[in-house]
Amino acid sequence: MRIGSLAVGAALALIFQCGVTAAAQTDAAEQFASGKALLVKGDFQAALEAFKAATKADPDNGEYFQEYALLRRVINIREQLKDEEDAETWQKMSRALYNYYRQHKISAEALATARALHEKVHTAETAALLAAAQVLTGDNAGAIAVLTKLDESARTPQTDVLHGIALAHAGQLDEAKEIAARVELAKDCDGPLCLNAARLYALTDDSVKALAALRCAFENTPVSRLEAVKAEAKECPDLAPLKSAAEYASAMETKSKVTSGCAANCGKCPSRGRAGCAADKDK
Repeated sequence: MRIGSLAVGAALALIFQCGVTAAAQTDAAEQFASGKALLVKGDFQAALEAFKAATKADPDNGEYFQEYALLRRVINIREQLKDEEDAETWQKMSRALYNYYRQHKISAEALATARALHEKVHTAETAALLAAAQVLTGDNAGAIAVLTKLDESARTPQTDVLHGIALAHAGQLDEAKEIAARVELAKDCDGPLCLNAARLYALTDDSVKALAALRCAFENTPVSRLEAVKAEAKECPDLAPLKSAAEYASAMETKSKVTSGCAANCGKCPSRGRAGCAADKDK
């Protein structure tokens, strides 16, 4: 009888432990979702606390840890930027923040950062950053104005593509088609440019070029970012017309050809805890 009682007790303890783990994971998921929602609103400190709570509730989840560590780093950079006097360092920090804001869809912060960058640096690259942020917030007229002011010699495939997207959004489809017809993408085109090109071609009713550019975008996106970029492509209204194309499904299955970059799930990455790990630099 004693052995039977012990067995029953052990079974109940295991069931209870599993229940607690499941509850903790549920709580962690809710905290993480809350953090992401707060982040979009630009409430960085509250988002950080939510990510921290998610990490504590489910410490084995690498995604939670990664977002917590990254946001903590971003908050530090935001503070450092206020007093940074070295122009080159200021630009690098601003670009890093801009990329974070864009990836996390914090559109207001992305726009403010891009505008500050363009006012201080004023290059074709910063014009593209500002125009991309303006298009994201629906200010297509502003994006067109910024890109129209560029000298012909300063224009790049990125500025042309963004100009075309803004024109298409503004209803100036003929002008957008003219730009789409003259844009030339290099064979080693980077992922973000290819994705924007796919948007332009889709907006100007060229599904063949759009699907080719979409495949190119996925091939030139690091493995660690591929899932997120594909999710962005699926949600992008500009690319919606492609979903009815026969080759859309196969295009969405395109694999990355980029092998470098940090692993997506750094919680189980063998480099975590070692010198050089990007995530552990934020500890």
